[in-house]
Amino acid sequence: MKAKAESWNANHEVHSVKVEGPLISDSHFAVTFKMDFTTKPDNKRSKMEEIAVYKVAGDKIIHEEFFYNT
Repeated sequence: MKAKAESWNANHEVHSVKVEGPLISDSHFAVTFKMDFTTKPDNKRSKMEEIAVYKVAGDKIIHEEFFYNT
């Protein structure tokens, strides 16, 4: 997850992020993100809302899935 975040930050200029959650249920949790960002190098500004669902086993996230509109 850390490497994915570093890659995202290297390829986007983030103007704002709002995070809500987590919503927890047994072995899963969900977090919502609302982002305003500009992609590099094309300088296209976008807004996106995303729901991230994570599955946990032990103390580790073993699966992640993302739902968003493009």
